[in-house]
Amino acid sequence: QETPELQFPVDWNYRAVAEVGQDAPAKLEAVLKANGFKVEPKSGHTSKNGRYTTYHIAVTFNDRETMDKLSQDLSAVDCVRFLL
Repeated sequence: QETPELQFPVDWNYRAVAEVGQDAPAKLEAVLKANGFKVEPKSGHTSKNGRYTTYHIAVTFNDRETMDKLSQDLSAVDCVRFLL
């Protein structure tokens, strides 16, 4: 089955699962700012054992290159375990 091509601009929502106590919001915000986005990650659920917190990040992309770069940069943040 073929995946439909994204139509830009596109609104995109990330979920970053990060370790608690590693200053994840500031690190994520710094990456967003470096990529030209003025958004703050919104804190979501914390895992049952309290080790991880989910952060919601809503952005609008104008092109695929920006989307790919931001995805790669957010994934590279040291405390981020998963980026969905």
